[in-house]
Amino acid sequence: MIIIMKRTLTLLLITCLTLPVFAQITQRRPAEEAPKPAYSWQPFVVSGVAIGQPTSFRLQAGMVKRGGFYVAGTTNFRFAQPDGDYGDEPYYLWTGKHFYTRWILHTGPVIRATPNFMMYFGVGFGRCLLFNETVSGHKLYSHDYHIIDWTLETDFGFMYRIESFVISAGFSRGYTGNVWYPTGNIGLGIMF
Repeated sequence: MIIIMKRTLTLLLITCLTLPVFAQITQRRPAEEAPKPAYSWQPFVVSGVAIGQPTSFRLQAGMVKRGGFYVAGTTNFRFAQPDGDYGDEPYYLWTGKHFYTRWILHTGPVIRATPNFMMYFGVGFGRCLLFNETVSGHKLYSHDYHIIDWTLETDFGFMYRIESFVISAGFSRGYTGNVWYPTGNIGLGIMF
């Protein structure tokens, strides 16, 4: 009986001494997660060129955290208006000079996919006119062939941040009546 008691006490002692070690081994440790980047609101300004008919200046500004917004304006700084429409049967003498006037405003959301890579997409509204000059100095247009009048545009593109600089490339597509016209844009800017 004493031998059984000694063995029982020995087993109890071994169990009590090894239990804390065993508990530490089997305790589940939380998985160490990679630290997520802390995003704060960062304003940006991008200046660029819209390549299309006509080639125009583009200025884009906005703010982005994980998501954000932008506003962009595109213009060729020619705000001349035509004198009128030359109708269905043009019988004027032309000088061969063409005039383009263009202004468009875009707005929409910006999504930050990674800390340095962002995507933007939006809609815009504006006007793009093409008209011709006559020998008498009048500027006339035809609704059938020479006008991209009031337009609704879609705009999307990408921005990539390197340090505090931003490189931007995108594409706009305008629609007026039954005519679709594309415009590409590239730019370089700063993120504060």
